[in-house]
Amino acid sequence: MTFLVIITILVGLIWSAVLVRRGSVLLGCTLFLLVGYIFGHHFAHFRIGPVPLTIDRIFLVGLVIAAAWQWKTPAFSIKPWTATDWFLVALVGVLSASTMLNLRPLNVPDGGSPTWRLISSYWIPLALYWIAKQSHIDRRQLRMVTAVFGSFGIWLVVTAFAEITQQWWAVWPRYIADPTIGIHFGRARGPMLMAASMGIYLTVGGLALWYRGADGSRFARLGTYGLLALFVPAVFVTYTRSTWLGAAGAALIVLLFSLRGTWRYLAMGGIMAAAILIVPAQWDRIVSFQRDQYHTASDTRHSVHQRKSFAYVSWQMFKDHPIFGCGFGRFYDKKLPYLNDRRQPMELNSIRNLHHHNTILSVLTETGIVGLALFLAVLTSIGLSAWRMARASSLPIWIRRYGVFMLAVETTYLGSALFHDLSFSPAEHMMLFFFAGVTTSLYPRVLSSQVPVVRKWAPDSAVHAPQSDTPGWSVAT
Repeated sequence: MTFLVIITILVGLIWSAVLVRRGSVLLGCTLFLLVGYIFGHHFAHFRIGPVPLTIDRIFLVGLVIAAAWQWKTPAFSIKPWTATDWFLVALVGVLSASTMLNLRPLNVPDGGSPTWRLISSYWIPLALYWIAKQSHIDRRQLRMVTAVFGSFGIWLVVTAFAEITQQWWAVWPRYIADPTIGIHFGRARGPMLMAASMGIYLTVGGLALWYRGADGSRFARLGTYGLLALFVPAVFVTYTRSTWLGAAGAALIVLLFSLRGTWRYLAMGGIMAAAILIVPAQWDRIVSFQRDQYHTASDTRHSVHQRKSFAYVSWQMFKDHPIFGCGFGRFYDKKLPYLNDRRQPMELNSIRNLHHHNTILSVLTETGIVGLALFLAVLTSIGLSAWRMARASSLPIWIRRYGVFMLAVETTYLGSALFHDLSFSPAEHMMLFFFAGVTTSLYPRVLSSQVPVVRKWAPDSAVHAPQSDTPGWSVAT
């Protein structure tokens, strides 16, 4: 173990030196996300005195050093504060105060420490957001970031198929094949050992591949669409309905921005008709199906009914603590008295040993209307910035396409946030706020634009706008 510690520290120092002197900090943030996803606690962990260390934490230190070193170089430019900045800083401040004021020793399972959640799911994502926002971002940087993330998505597709077919020789890291650690063994769960997280990163990897492929030749785009077809069954075998919902919403956004005129309305009508006809007819199969060898169809149906219990208990707790909530990280123990409520027929006691399963309701319950308002303000401001970016006709196509990408990423996040408390899975918050930082970095170009918003998108066959210097999607005149 000592040898592993020494090697890890040396690698971290080497990467730090490379990033400090000449590396792209934006690419460094991307690599940190992927390193954290693969080389986290389950891969290797050790201590130096009282300090617990993992490879991704050492990488994070190098990344922060690189950002501080390059702060006054052309790689960075101080951007004006936006509404997203204020809302995000205020949100993290409220969460931090709530944690400090309500903290006491708790025997919380599954890494549910309030301090751990605060640091991993909000402080570190805030740091990634800030680094990305102040970075100088151009077309080449975005192509590089999305190429790396898209390649990572392809690797996750291979891992998903290998897991579901039990071809363990093709699964790496090896701990994924261990059924005694993590959850959701028997489904595609990936390095985070959680199917919902796997589905989110698969979807975002597919979106990054779309962004990168749409910037290439016609032949490159055809190859990209062929690879994207593999992402659909890979997301499906996570057997997680929330990720199906998020992936479908993300695909719908890309589709609607990619089509124009009659085709757009036909696509919307077809999707709505299919949803109206198929979902009610297949509702029992959607609600009840066997996900893996450990969970029957009745278990899957029971998890749906548990969401009602979470919602009911959350509402009762909110009524008692409406302004500031019961304290960040305190839902697990503060909910216990409410489980004895017999005024309704729901089986409340079934959630006794569970953390919250809804990010929105978790924020409401633990930080009250103040925390929820700030949380929703952050998500809304990110979405509005991306929407305006996607529709600003005077911007280069690579920036507008990134606006669509960000809208789809946030939709992917929300699909799972409505059915899981993603603050227990920090990788999702880190990824979301990193891409949000890129959005706010590019957003001043939207503010400086005076040309009316674009109304239509079109493929290469359409007339290109004069400012579009890239192949792929272009503005329809």
